[in-house]
Amino acid sequence: MAAEEAADTENGTETRKEEAENGAETPEGGEAGEGEDPDQEAETAAEGSGAQEEAAAGEDSGAPEGEAAESAETSERAAVREGSGGQEGTASGESAELAEGAAAQEASGRPEQPSAPETQEAAASVSLSDRDYQTLLKIVQAEAGNCDRTGRILVANVILNRVESDTFPDTVHSVVYQRHQFSPVGNGSINRCRVTDATVEAVDSALAGEDYSDGALYFMNRRASSRKNVRWFDNHLDFLFKHGNHEFFK
Repeated sequence: MAAEEAADTENGTETRKEEAENGAETPEGGEAGEGEDPDQEAETAAEGSGAQEEAAAGEDSGAPEGEAAESAETSERAAVREGSGGQEGTASGESAELAEGAAAQEASGRPEQPSAPETQEAAASVSLSDRDYQTLLKIVQAEAGNCDRTGRILVANVILNRVESDTFPDTVHSVVYQRHQFSPVGNGSINRCRVTDATVEAVDSALAGEDYSDGALYFMNRRASSRKNVRWFDNHLDFLFKHGNHEFFK
């Protein structure tokens, strides 16, 4: 009996040793067993610490700071709107100016041209013979009868400038009837036109010294002229300005 009890004791001791050894090998063997997974414990701990940090952050960030942030954002949005509004106003003003310039160019068919200069008073009024006076009235009526007052005076100015120039004849009649110079002479309309009171007033003003021509010796209606004549004007003369449908050169 004593031998059997000793054997049982040794067997029990070995059994307890084996159980102890087996219990110690479980974590290293990778088997979770009935206890919680170490990875899950780590995730649970991390979630707990994260919740605590968020709670702490919520306690630290009070309502006044939130209102200040909203106020700052509102100010920034207002500044952006004001800045964009100024830019839009400037862009609209520039667009309006560009649109007006483009409309003027399309209406004239050419780039924007300088207008007739202000009146230049002559040193003395011009005296003409009756024939020259009647010729001047007729050529102004035939060339500029549908123009405004300044347009009529400008045509008279060109005729008188030619009389004073060494390049052309010395009388109005000779200037007007010089060959290939004025289309109303060539087509005979100078003899068919009826001189109006507006033309008489414009011619008398030109003879009294009212001058807008800036020394012009030529004028042309681009739309009514042949391509050959237009090329000659553009290639051989200096453009001065445009008034109405007439362009003036010298």
